[in-house]
Amino acid sequence: MMADLKLEGVNVKIPKTSWQDKVAISENKKFIVLIRFELTDNEPGFVFYIINTEKEKVKKTQRIFGLINSVGIENQKIKFNKFLYDKTKSKKGELCCNIDEELEI
Repeated sequence: MMADLKLEGVNVKIPKTSWQDKVAISENKKFIVLIRFELTDNEPGFVFYIINTEKEKVKKTQRIFGLINSVGIENQKIKFNKFLYDKTKSKKGELCCNIDEELEI
């Protein structure tokens, strides 16, 4: 489902796209992280949109493979947990692989 988002009090353009239902806001409210779902070649992935509320700028990350479970901001880093399915690590009938990662803002 496509969503047209608007942030009150911040003058930035945010694309109308398929957004995830998760968001992260830094403690000082300087950064907001939105997550766009991106399916490519039948493989799920996502892209972070990092909004700097003071500079009113939006930075987009490269596509990250997997499905986002959770996201937060701590010490100028986006900390997130994503889910990957890995046939070599999964037992028959079980899914696997919740992975914690982080990115610099």
